[in-house]
Amino acid sequence: ILQQLFDTFSETDVYAQLAQTYFQRSNYEKALEFARTAIARNPDNVMAYMTAGLTAEAMGDRMAAVGYLTEASEIAARTDDAELQAIARIQLVQIMQGPPMPLDPYTPTP
Repeated sequence: ILQQLFDTFSETDVYAQLAQTYFQRSNYEKALEFARTAIARNPDNVMAYMTAGLTAEAMGDRMAAVGYLTEASEIAARTDDAELQAIARIQLVQIMQGPPMPLDPYTPTP
């Protein structure tokens, strides 16, 4: 089945889709692994950055989440994808409106 996916879709899209699937199943380690693989193979893959951002947030790493979602928004703007840019910005705002992020990344949040 995996080979059929690679035959039908680009390698990067397959990795990005696997990342989304693992995210939806709450397997965040695998989701982040596949999202990072998609990003490494195509640094302009907005969906991979968005999935990495949401996964990082789910894993409690808000600083990484902000970085991934900011990058997703910037790539979407550069590629004139207004819809994905809006989605990335909404997700970014939702994360930023959560509890305050610690100034020191090693300080646990209450």
